[in-house]
Amino acid sequence: MSINRGRRSITVSLRDEKNRRIVYELAKKPHILLENFRPAVAEKLDVDYEAIVKMNP
Repeated sequence: MSINRGRRSITVSLRDEKNRRIVYELAKKPHILLENFRPAVAEKLDVDYEAIVKMNP
């Protein structure tokens, strides 16, 4: 049984500003955003909860 059947996902390097803009554009739509970073890394890359919720409250 597959949990993510029919779902799409992408992988991007968030160190590149161009890729971060892609994530910001996707965050404007009502999608689920999962991240798998060590503590405080999402903040350093500016893709933490506070940054994303500004785009999609």
